[in-house]
Amino acid sequence: MNNYARTLLLCCLAGCAAQVSMMAQCGTTVYDTGGAGGNYGANENYTWTYCAPAGQVVTLTFTAFNTEAGYDQLSIHDGATNAAPMLGLFDGTGLPPAISGTVAGGCVTLWFTSDLSINYAGWAINISCAPLVPPPPACGSTIYDSGGAAGNYANNSTTYTTYCPSTPGDVVTMTFSQFSTEANFDIVTIFNGPNAGSPPLGSFSGTGSPGPFTSTDPSGCLTLGFSSDGSIPYPGWTASISCAPPVPPPAGDCVYVLSLFDSFGDGWGSSNVGVSINGGAFTYYSVTGYSRQVLIGVNIGQVIVLTYNNSGPFQYENRYSLSISGGGGQLFQSGTSPAAGISFTQTINCQPPPAAPQDCAGGATICGGQSFNNNSANTGNVVDLDGTNAGCLLAGERQGTWYYFSPSAGGSIGFTIAPIVATDYDFAVWGPMASVSCPPPGPPLRCSYAAPTGSTGAGNGSVDNSEDAFGDRWVAPITATTGQIYIMYIDNFSTNGQAFDLSWQLGGGASLDCTVLSVGRST
Repeated sequence: MNNYARTLLLCCLAGCAAQVSMMAQCGTTVYDTGGAGGNYGANENYTWTYCAPAGQVVTLTFTAFNTEAGYDQLSIHDGATNAAPMLGLFDGTGLPPAISGTVAGGCVTLWFTSDLSINYAGWAINISCAPLVPPPPACGSTIYDSGGAAGNYANNSTTYTTYCPSTPGDVVTMTFSQFSTEANFDIVTIFNGPNAGSPPLGSFSGTGSPGPFTSTDPSGCLTLGFSSDGSIPYPGWTASISCAPPVPPPAGDCVYVLSLFDSFGDGWGSSNVGVSINGGAFTYYSVTGYSRQVLIGVNIGQVIVLTYNNSGPFQYENRYSLSISGGGGQLFQSGTSPAAGISFTQTINCQPPPAAPQDCAGGATICGGQSFNNNSANTGNVVDLDGTNAGCLLAGERQGTWYYFSPSAGGSIGFTIAPIVATDYDFAVWGPMASVSCPPPGPPLRCSYAAPTGSTGAGNGSVDNSEDAFGDRWVAPITATTGQIYIMYIDNFSTNGQAFDLSWQLGGGASLDCTVLSVGRST
């Protein structure tokens, strides 16, 4: 009988507390911490890693599943840690599908977090190991949601399905002919590559058909992710998968990608983006559905200019961006309701731009307890939050900005985020950690998702560490750990681009270090 290594990591919010290694066998059944007959515990943050013998992959087959929907979540990752690409995120009572690793001889990691109350029976999973089976040919096929051609998809579902070409060198194109999900709640995300760790091409809901989408990843694959809430299932989608050699990129020292988006999927009407190269005539681009991508070949030393015409209706649905093809980074992001007129001018150098402050990797260091004022009109270029680290921020990233701070002396750290006008600001703080880690590696230390507008923060007599939409906008201050690093995300749920003032309430001798921090850097 084949054996494989099983590693159980017992973790707390601040990091990993202990590691216990043991042997287990393919063909066994595993459970949550409550075992076969009990419930899991409160405030858990545990990972389990199951690794296959050489040439085989692990498959997880759920025979029971019951967690508190929206609060106690199990994510499954395609690798030896919870930083590996996510294969699925599950909560509630729906039985997850069978899930397999994608790398022969590789591992699958389970990561479970629970809140402070209401513990359920958890799960039972049969572990099996078998040789890797290639995915069935996708080229020329028609794909549907879990409800098939005529039914609705399931509630409380999170799935990821990858479609790859049959012929090496070809690329997959996904074309939707029917699309209907619960707007803003049941979300389809298309990833440009072989897993959910690949760059997202967009997230979509409602009734307008998105795409088409063509892979530019070296694998030629596209991955479709879907997440539904606990009610109101819709008919879902129908899409065709085609495969062909990639279209040669336009000539130039590098290729810029102009991406146009309409959140409702009904197009921009008379609005458009104009592009001029080296003083030439403007070429104008618009979109008739959810999104459109335009490839533009450019040369070093040329000057590119973008301009926007806002004559169409529903400007709050529109946004556009300019990036360098091949993962070279985003150069410009308009945000919603783009401003009319010239929006971007650059002398082209084909070099990746620095990370934006709307992405964790571009966060700003807060020095010496200084107060500051800020606002953001977009959500950045990288999806830093998901079900494993977002905590109470159930809507993900919405016009937010990232910051780092490090206490140089112990004490109490409180702060107040005061919107300039009535705005619903939320926030989360992760840490303590030895160095800046992006995306944040686990659930936040403090988190507020309270719905009312007005000032929010840590302090004001509060004793809770996290609050949902029904909270009072305040959580407990942080007890500072000297020399450690904290990451803060301040999120504009109202997405109105309005500014805030942040002030600090430092007690017990606490102070903040002025060392400039960056990703991977420690104090």
